[in-house]
Amino acid sequence: AAGCPACDGTGHRGRLGLFEFLAVDESFRAAIAAGATLEELRTQARVGGWVPLRTSALERVRAGDTTVEEIRPLL
Repeated sequence: AAGCPACDGTGHRGRLGLFEFLAVDESFRAAIAAGATLEELRTQARVGGWVPLRTSALERVRAGDTTVEEIRPLL
């Protein structure tokens, strides 16, 4: 990120929250109760709109909101 006087030359101003949220609905609960594998649960979660934190962070890098160095712990 390019620096400027507003960010004291850091290329960042303020904070950006990165979050991961999984809404557990009835079909997801049923899959858990049925003993679904981790991969089956991940697939069902993605179908339901879940976006992994790592994917969300990389999208923010592509949008120019943060840098790879800032999200490196997530990679």
